[in-house]
Amino acid sequence: EHLVAFFATAGMYFLFSFFHSRKSIHVLVSGLLFGFSMLIKQTGVFFVLFAGLSIICFYLLNKPFDLKQAVKHLVLYSLGAASIVSLAILIVIAQGAFHEFLYWTYQFPKYYVSDMPFSQGMTSFKVYFTIITDNYRYLWLFAGGGLILGSIAKLDRFKKASIWLLAFFSFCTIWPGLRFYGHYWIQLLPALSILAGVTFLSIKEFTRRMTNRIHPTYATLALFLICISPIFVNEKEYYFRPNFIKILREAYSINPFPEAKVIGDYIKENSSPHDQVALIGSEPEIYYYADRRAPSKHAYFSYLVKNDPRSPIIQKEFIADVEKAKPKFMVFFKNPFSLFVYPDADQTIFTWATKYLGEHYNLVGFADMVDTYETKYVWGASAADYKPKGKYYIGVFERK
Repeated sequence: EHLVAFFATAGMYFLFSFFHSRKSIHVLVSGLLFGFSMLIKQTGVFFVLFAGLSIICFYLLNKPFDLKQAVKHLVLYSLGAASIVSLAILIVIAQGAFHEFLYWTYQFPKYYVSDMPFSQGMTSFKVYFTIITDNYRYLWLFAGGGLILGSIAKLDRFKKASIWLLAFFSFCTIWPGLRFYGHYWIQLLPALSILAGVTFLSIKEFTRRMTNRIHPTYATLALFLICISPIFVNEKEYYFRPNFIKILREAYSINPFPEAKVIGDYIKENSSPHDQVALIGSEPEIYYYADRRAPSKHAYFSYLVKNDPRSPIIQKEFIADVEKAKPKFMVFFKNPFSLFVYPDADQTIFTWATKYLGEHYNLVGFADMVDTYETKYVWGASAADYKPKGKYYIGVFERK
C-alpha cells in the first residue's frame, strides 16, 4: 500500500502537470507511474482508471473540444500504463509461470474479494474507520470539506469533476474484499491530502474576499496549525519519542513483526547467502531481513490454509519443494495472525511439518511472546529445553 500510494502520488503530479502544460511527456510519464501502482497491487487499477477518465473529462469539459489531441494523449497515457504491466507479464511468460501468475493475480483474488459477507464487511469498516480517524478528525473533516467546497467554489467544471473522480476511485482502493485493514487506508492518503488542500484554498479565497485586514495566506496557515497542533500534543510520543515495538503492538496487536526482524537477523548471521529458509507462517518479511530465498514459490503461508479448492494442491507442492531443497532453517509460528488458518482448512501441512521438523531439524531458537509487550528470546542449546510462558511463540529450527 505504501508503494501504491507513492507511485499514485507521483503519477498525480505528472497528470496535473499535463493538465497545466499539455506536454505529451507528462501524460506518458503519468501513465508509467500509474502502471507501476497497479503492478504493486491490483487495487492500483483504480488509480489508472481515475487518470484515464480525468484525461477524457479534461477534453470533454474544456472548450473547444479537440478530438485529435484527446485521442493522442489518451493513447500515450494508455501506452505508458500498459507498457509496465505488459513488460511484467512478458517476464513471467519467459519464466514459464503465466498459469501461476493468472491464478494469483485473478483467480485467487476473485475468491478473496467474494468470501466476506457484506454485513461483516460493514462492521469491519466501522471498526477500522474509528481507529484510523482517531486523533486525526480535523484532517478528515477538512478532506470531506474539500468535496463540498470544491463543488460550490468558483472552479471550472473539469476541476470539480476531477475532485469527485479522485475521491471515488481512491475509496475504491480499500473496498475490494470488504476487510478494510488499517494499511489499506494508506492508499487514501494522496486523495485526502489533496481534498484537505482544496478546503484550505477555499478558506484562503473566502478570507481574501471578506476582508483586507487579514492576509489570507497567514490566516489559512494559522488555521491549519491550530487544527494539527492537537495531533502532535496527543501523539507526541509517537512523533518525537517513538517506541517502535509499542507502536507495532498498538497498531497490529500480537502480529510478530518485531520478532520477525530479530529472527531474520539471526538467520542472516548464521547462514550463507546460498542457504534457504522455509516458513510455517505468513511472515515473508523474514526473507527480506535474512536476505535468504524461500525454497518454494508458495512463500506466503496463509494461502496454503484457506478454504480454497486448490489449497491441498498448493500444500503438496510446498511440501515437495521443501523436501527437495532441504532449507538450512525452518521457522514455525504458533500465532493465529501468522498462520491465519481458515475454518475447515486442510490440516495436512501441520501434520507434515511436525513430523518433518522432528526428524530433520533441531530447535535452535525460541521467541516466547510472554505478553503483549514482552518477548523472551532463547538461542542455541538452551532453546531445546525451553518451556514457553506465553500463549504464542515462534520456533527457529536448523537442519541436522
